[in-house]
Amino acid sequence: SIDSDRSVIAVHAQNFNSRAVCSDIACLDPRSLSPVDVLFISPPCQQWSVARSKHLPARADAEMGEIFCRYIQVLAPKFVFLENVRGYAQSKALQQIENTLYG
Repeated sequence: SIDSDRSVIAVHAQNFNSRAVCSDIACLDPRSLSPVDVLFISPPCQQWSVARSKHLPARADAEMGEIFCRYIQVLAPKFVFLENVRGYAQSKALQQIENTLYG
């Protein structure tokens, strides 16, 4: 598990007997991680949520597909699960991830 919020890492430690890394995934080199069979990806959803006001500027983290693609390429998991809101289907990031998986 990787999360940049220390409180999330603390909750993980209370619930799982596995290593969690407190880091920004954009700054972490995926080669520093152990191989995995399953990769769960949960990109930020705020940009794509119907609850978000259309008048707000675009979020800087809206298109993190390139970062997730690096993890997929380096870790080469057998399975990748990605969860997000319905609007994420319109993102460039999802297209990048699909191209990495199926291209």
